[in-house]
Amino acid sequence: MSSYRSQFTREANFGLARRLMVVLSSVILLGAIAVLSISVFVQKQMIEDRLNMNAIHLASLIKEVSIPAILRNDPASLDVFFEELESRSDIVSVSIVDPEGWLWKSGGAEAAAWLAPVDDPFLREAIVAQEPRQTLGENYLHRAGPIAVAGDVIGFLNLRVARAPIEQELRGLWVSTAAISIACVIVGPLIAWVIARRLSEPLLRLQEASRRVASGDFSHRIESHSNDEFGLVAQSFNNMLDELHSSFLETKRVAYEDKLTGVPNRSWLSLQIENLTKRTDPEDQFAALFLDVDRFKEVNDTHGHHVGDMLLRAFTERLRNQMQELGLKPTGVRVHKKQGLLFEQGEALLSRLGGDEFTILVDGGKSQDLARSIVAAMEKPFALDGLNLKVSTSIGIALFPDHATSREHLLKCADVAMYQAKNDVRGTFAVYDRDKHKELLARSQMEKDIDRAVANDEFELFLQPKFDVASEELVGVEALIRWNHPERGFVRPDDFLPVTAAMGLMPRVGQIMVGKAIRVAAEINQGRGKPITMAVNIASEELLAPGFADRLKSQLEDNSLDPRLLEVEITEGTAMEQNDLVEHNIDLLRELGVKLAVDDFGVGYSNLGRLKTLAFDTLKIDRGLIMDVATDDAARGLFQTVVDMAKVLHADVVSEGVETPEQLAFLQERGVQTYQGYYGGRPMPLGEFKQLVVESDSQNRPAEVLKLVS
Repeated sequence: MSSYRSQFTREANFGLARRLMVVLSSVILLGAIAVLSISVFVQKQMIEDRLNMNAIHLASLIKEVSIPAILRNDPASLDVFFEELESRSDIVSVSIVDPEGWLWKSGGAEAAAWLAPVDDPFLREAIVAQEPRQTLGENYLHRAGPIAVAGDVIGFLNLRVARAPIEQELRGLWVSTAAISIACVIVGPLIAWVIARRLSEPLLRLQEASRRVASGDFSHRIESHSNDEFGLVAQSFNNMLDELHSSFLETKRVAYEDKLTGVPNRSWLSLQIENLTKRTDPEDQFAALFLDVDRFKEVNDTHGHHVGDMLLRAFTERLRNQMQELGLKPTGVRVHKKQGLLFEQGEALLSRLGGDEFTILVDGGKSQDLARSIVAAMEKPFALDGLNLKVSTSIGIALFPDHATSREHLLKCADVAMYQAKNDVRGTFAVYDRDKHKELLARSQMEKDIDRAVANDEFELFLQPKFDVASEELVGVEALIRWNHPERGFVRPDDFLPVTAAMGLMPRVGQIMVGKAIRVAAEINQGRGKPITMAVNIASEELLAPGFADRLKSQLEDNSLDPRLLEVEITEGTAMEQNDLVEHNIDLLRELGVKLAVDDFGVGYSNLGRLKTLAFDTLKIDRGLIMDVATDDAARGLFQTVVDMAKVLHADVVSEGVETPEQLAFLQERGVQTYQGYYGGRPMPLGEFKQLVVESDSQNRPAEVLKLVS
């Protein structure tokens, strides 16, 4: 490519000179042709003018000499004069006739006898006209005119002047002119080439300078010591190069520098990693640290983006300080014409990728010490705009070439390691782990599958029956979510629900499942004398979603379901949250007539005063409290305490996880109202549940029927 470009430049240079040579040669050729043409025209004109002037002069001379002889009628006195005229090469003939046209005196090639009649039509015209006549023939100029004295015509002069002598005289001048023109035509191209090269040289120098500038070389200058126009152009061009170079450096700096923090940006980082990965020395190991500010979004949402920007600047400055404390010099953007490797020994490159994400390139042996130092430094709060913000950072470390051998893969590994650190505990660092990476990939695939499941309505409704403890009669059912994955089969709720919540999809999934549960409740209660209540689990994210209660009300109305047949279950942790929106939605549900239940009660901390304020209808005792009641006195005492607490709150009690007859007998002794668990029936699809309901109604032995079928 370089040789081709050089060849192209040479061809362009010589092409310019050739074009100038052609133009100048053409000008010279046209000039020579013009000179020759003008010379021919001028020669012709000069011949005519010389003939005319010569004829006039001779005629005047002959008249002046001949008048005395004519007056004396003495032609013999003119013999000497006429002999002299005959000796001239330019006179063809000369004669004088009397007023009647008879020859009086003659000489030259056409001499005739004295007083002989003259038969010359041209002379006759002059005699008749009594005035001079002149005509130009092929070989001579013929002039005839009267000879007068005091106004009286005493004769006529008839003169022929030859062209040849004058043409011979001017032919030498024409030959010289032609020779000079031919010489110009021959020598002209050479002169034109020299002139063209001379004229094009400044342009070629300007072209070469422009080519170097286009390749990124601003060091070239046009040397000119002349004070002519080109000297001014060269000076202006050099000044333009200086300005252009400054603008180029500033543009590159802006292009590669983060505007908010002043550190290099993603583009500069990518360039440096690309250069570093081209090193072949196996000892040139380096590390990429991937950092972000933990819970940065909360800072923006709570205090505004201006505080977030201040935090990012302060965070950047603290990173610089920690690098310098470890003897590392943070390098900035240093533009080189070839953008070569600018990350040198003893330096570390801090860059901002965007948002709250940063990357540090550093020697591999110092990576963990630097990460540990940064994590510790971030424990100190940031004093910003009258606020003391305490934030942490999670850092992922990936090594080249141990973990990756390309720029894209290295940053990806460092990013994965950062998420590994976040999953362990925020405010720490982690070195890239391939096994954990596989787990993250699996989670990422799970997220994609959940997105598809929501879009394709893959989540199914399973139902677990609830029974009256005293009569073992079917009194209710709890709606549970199940996912029948098209490739993996049924996926446990414990595996996909946390991921769904992390994706922020719980409100949408919950709305879909609650809608299905309400439709099923309306369907199974249609025409029943003794209704079956439907319990649905509501996550805290759903309660915090705007318009939750209004949507639930619309779903109840659309399916014509009595709100008292719907029981909303929330976890003990959600019930204890001091959140105005949660409390507001609970109040709206109570106004609708929907029953409220606390799920998994007894495994966390409960504030009895708050439970009393919220006035729940039901407390569902977690299955962990009933597991050992048949054999453990302490377990029985703890269970009884929870039951007594529910009675104080005037709430019904539902015991989960009942699996044995002994556990059911214990509940009957303690006066618990409702139970559910594998002893009564496992969660089942809607079709099976409908069949069980029909058989239970017909045999009036619900518990036994359900146990038999399940």
